[in-house]
Amino acid sequence: MKTLNFKIEDELLKEFKEIAKQYHENASEILRGFVKEYVEERQNDIYYRLTNHIVASEEETKEIINELNMLKDEDLKMETMEVIELWKK
Repeated sequence: MKTLNFKIEDELLKEFKEIAKQYHENASEILRGFVKEYVEERQNDIYYRLTNHIVASEEETKEIINELNMLKDEDLKMETMEVIELWKK
């Protein structure tokens, strides 16, 4: 397990410690829980999943390439197109 140092406002830290003390909770355990929730939330985010993928093994790569090579031209044609306006000018 690693130690993490970070800065936090004095008043916020004081309030955090007081609340943890009143609930008989360990501050480190609370913070680990928050970090774990944050990581799990981000790992499920579509941006993270699209940009941080695990590289396929050589066998998996060959399998994917073989499947792609079996596609016909008609499989690669765009069937429909939809334009979604995100904001108005």
